[in-house]
Amino acid sequence: MVAHAVPHDVHRLFVPFFNSKGFQVVRDGTFDMTSDRDMCNLTRDSIFAAAKRMVEHSGAEALFVSCTSVPVVDCIADLEDHLGLRVVTSTQAEAWHALRLLEIDTSRSATFGSLFGQRKMPSLDSEVQPFQNG
Repeated sequence: MVAHAVPHDVHRLFVPFFNSKGFQVVRDGTFDMTSDRDMCNLTRDSIFAAAKRMVEHSGAEALFVSCTSVPVVDCIADLEDHLGLRVVTSTQAEAWHALRLLEIDTSRSATFGSLFGQRKMPSLDSEVQPFQNG
């Protein structure tokens, strides 16, 4: 799991949340940035290098990128190929879920990663509940 560009107090909420939903978080980290402007200026190379470091020797089955400011959406499929595992971003997951609710077929949107080929949320048996703090 990679949780990018959120204040550390928010970032600390991710691991317990995912664990409570049945996911085992094997590693987490940040770019240690709090400015959306800085996050938007991350290069593809820096994102790919950070993702590789995050999943190397971790046993991870997937990588989650949480910040909507990270410019990763247009290269999710390439990142999946590069890492050899599924990549899910918060922006991609929100778009996928909205399109599924509208019954729009997302399976031909290969650029946006393997999630878009799914008909239901992978690895979850029940409806996804919104994140609630506290």
